[in-house]
Amino acid sequence: MKRIVLCRIKKFAVCAAVFLCAVFFLPAEMQSLERRTVKVAYFDLGNYYQKQPDGSVSSFDTSYLSVVSDYAPLSFEFVDCGTWDNALKMLEAHEIDLVGTMQRTSECEERYAMCAVNYGYTIAELAARADTDFIYEDYDAIQNAVVGLMDGYVIEQQLEELMKSKNLHFTIRRYRTQNELDRALETGEIDLVAANSHAIHSDWRLIEKFAYAPFYFASWKGNEKLAAQISEAIIQINLHQPDRDDRLFRKWFPVMVSSPFNKSEVDCISKNKHLTVYLAPDAKPLAWFNRSEGKMEGVLVDICRELAKITSLDFTYVPDDEADHSLESDAMFRTICSFCPVYGSSSCISDSVITLPFRLYHRIGSVYETGRAYTVGVVRNRDGVREYIQEKYPDYTIVEYGSPQECMRRLYRGKVDLVFIDLYSAENVIIAESLGRISAVPMTDVPLGFGIQFYGEDAQTLCSIVNKGLHLLDVSVMDNAMMKHTRNTFPKINVRFSFSSIFLLL
Repeated sequence: MKRIVLCRIKKFAVCAAVFLCAVFFLPAEMQSLERRTVKVAYFDLGNYYQKQPDGSVSSFDTSYLSVVSDYAPLSFEFVDCGTWDNALKMLEAHEIDLVGTMQRTSECEERYAMCAVNYGYTIAELAARADTDFIYEDYDAIQNAVVGLMDGYVIEQQLEELMKSKNLHFTIRRYRTQNELDRALETGEIDLVAANSHAIHSDWRLIEKFAYAPFYFASWKGNEKLAAQISEAIIQINLHQPDRDDRLFRKWFPVMVSSPFNKSEVDCISKNKHLTVYLAPDAKPLAWFNRSEGKMEGVLVDICRELAKITSLDFTYVPDDEADHSLESDAMFRTICSFCPVYGSSSCISDSVITLPFRLYHRIGSVYETGRAYTVGVVRNRDGVREYIQEKYPDYTIVEYGSPQECMRRLYRGKVDLVFIDLYSAENVIIAESLGRISAVPMTDVPLGFGIQFYGEDAQTLCSIVNKGLHLLDVSVMDNAMMKHTRNTFPKINVRFSFSSIFLLL
């Protein structure tokens, strides 16, 4: 009998513990409210809503609302409404509760309960079939084109504004559904489609971007409570998961976060058949000259090779000790920061190809005091580094050396008080040369980028090409390059034999 009572007490204790955990760890709104099922519209919108074999729907909206359900006691059921117009009619009839991708206008605000916070952005775009010769932003080529769009959609007004701003003339044809519009393009009935980015097919040729705008979820008038719940959840997502939007946009709208090459860039790529990029010959793991194979290697080289595939630019990599550093050079890598100077009108620095943490290093045992004047070693031709030191530490005396190795050796021998260098180059030297008496100064980290500086009349255009290529570059390329060139760093091993020990053993 006692065992039965004890068993029941234990079961009660476990249930009570589980209940208390639920009370303490679930969000407050989840504890006090039951989940409500919200019916959400999906409709014909190109590839935006993707029907799965099991009958479910995948889209930016489904991905985003699954996160919303973590912050609000809501579940979402997607309902096929056929067309955009029919979705709005069903919303007004309370047959569904929510419509996405709505742009805020005075008319929409009067008719619907719109969320106060947007959950994404859209861009109006012009697109052509992939087999056409149209080029991005080539306005002469699209003059007098026949353009199709969805009837009654806000994009028609946006297109009229584009026509005025670019002095374009189009013949406009209106279609009832997205499928009809898509079919008109594929059959050649129209030259271009005007649609929001989420309705543009990935295999179409992008011709123009215009009318950037946020989009919102909206419910029927009188259902402001639901709109407020979703708005609050979106705010919490923005606070707690600030990178969520970026990841979802790159997954669902890759065309939105990048742009194709325009006519001047296409012409520049055709003209610049060969570009020489000068890199530091002894800056492992970023770049170094492999003398046994007679070629440059390193993280920056690997990234540039991937950029070359995306941009069709032909790069050759040469040690920068062979460059004359004149404006006749094709391109060089430069460290960049917010106060870097512009090197004349005939040069341009690209966005950061890779950004690394830079920090001060000192000898272990030496006391670093903020505000004191020190001598600091830096690698030569690192303009961004020099500019940063001069801005951040104006009392420091800068001494330039030819390589990271020379900087760290001078610090190790006490020739300079500090060295300012990127983390990976520093660790490479410290490990490879067994400089165990050197360590980083805490709280001195700053991110600095490495950009490509182009020279000559095409400098601005080449920078634009590289910047677009960087948007298309997969993050894994940088991670893999860094892993590849940092994993094989080993300390030097000095082997010394003690003859007295050998004789004793004998």
